[in-house]
Amino acid sequence: MPHLHFYLDAFNSLRYDRPIGMVAGPIPWSSLDRYAQRYDVGDFDLFESHIRALEAVLLQHEAKEANK
Repeated sequence: MPHLHFYLDAFNSLRYDRPIGMVAGPIPWSSLDRYAQRYDVGDFDLFESHIRALEAVLLQHEAKEANK
């Protein structure tokens, strides 16, 4: 689905904004907001939901890897 590439590209850029401590935290809302403003995202709620869904998959994967 080519129209979803924007969200994957955005996620790949934004994931480096995640705070790192004992475990990685979520991408800050302020980072999502700045990205959306810069790239003139029309529907912020949709943008955020796509990014959070991708983030959930990544966090699940990282948790599985940590338990190995």
